[in-house]
Amino acid sequence: MARVRNGIDNIQNNGRLLENKAIGLVTAPTGIDCQLRSTIDILSESYHVAALFSPEHGVRGDIQAGIHVPNDTDKKTGIPVYSLYGGDNRPNREMMEAVDIIVMDIQDIGSRYYTFLSTMSNVMQECARYDKPFVLLDRLNPINGSKVEGNLIKEGFQSFVGIQPIARLGLDRRRAVGQHAFQPGARLCDQLVRRRLARVAHGAVDAAARVH
Repeated sequence: MARVRNGIDNIQNNGRLLENKAIGLVTAPTGIDCQLRSTIDILSESYHVAALFSPEHGVRGDIQAGIHVPNDTDKKTGIPVYSLYGGDNRPNREMMEAVDIIVMDIQDIGSRYYTFLSTMSNVMQECARYDKPFVLLDRLNPINGSKVEGNLIKEGFQSFVGIQPIARLGLDRRRAVGQHAFQPGARLCDQLVRRRLARVAHGAVDAAARVH
């Protein structure tokens, strides 16, 4: 049986992106490698993870859906945790000045009700604003795209719980997170953001989107 290798499983081939940098990591419990090791632990062992950025549910998954995530300190690593859910939902100047580069590793399934794509959009926009590189550790979508359920969001009704015109439960199930970020004309990033974005996928960084 073939083994699935997501972005974090290929990070050793792209370590130059993170060397000698203060890393900000946006992640959740789904950020794991093929051995079920946390991306937090993997990166902090080999690189300088200066800050964790928490989406909905918290970086360790211990916060109920819809509940405000407070700024905190990760109990396992002692790394400061900045909230990206419950306030402005985006990193502020203080948070951005604490890091040189932001890495994101979160599983998504292309369902409109998840807020992770909105979090990614906000982080990418702030990386552009503060001229910080953004590296996405992409991961395959575990749900296929053979079945479509529900309607698209109508123009003008986008929100943090639906930033893209994704069906209620399925139109974009086949897409990986990186495909949402890189798709032409995506709301998630404009050309300014793309200039500073890289995607670690299946063994390589996308040639058309290297961090400069």
